[in-house]
Amino acid sequence: MKRAREQGLVTRWMPLLPLTGALSTTGVGAGIFFFTEPVVYVGIVMGVQVVAWVVSFFSGWTLTDAGWRQRALWLGFARYIRRYGEIDKDVGPEGVVVWGPYLVYGAVLGEANGASRPLTP
Repeated sequence: MKRAREQGLVTRWMPLLPLTGALSTTGVGAGIFFFTEPVVYVGIVMGVQVVAWVVSFFSGWTLTDAGWRQRALWLGFARYIRRYGEIDKDVGPEGVVVWGPYLVYGAVLGEANGASRPLTP
């Protein structure tokens, strides 16, 4: 996940800044409307900030545009291997030489289970 974040492929599903702004406005409005004590008012605004941080932290991740592009490229590659590769069969030692890195990618993408089975310990 850290590498995907560094490469700009994923981002928080619920970003903190817009969420904080929306919840702060709601907290200020509720504080003004319901309470006249300054301590309660500040407590509500601070509580809203904590809620915003918790929601942002636990909301999960979503793909950025670059992430969606990378996903589409990998799914297209998996489709190519499935259609034209025929590496889901037991290819034997000769197949390892012929398919090379495609065998590894096919195994990771779940398209070369039969071919990668003899290679696993």
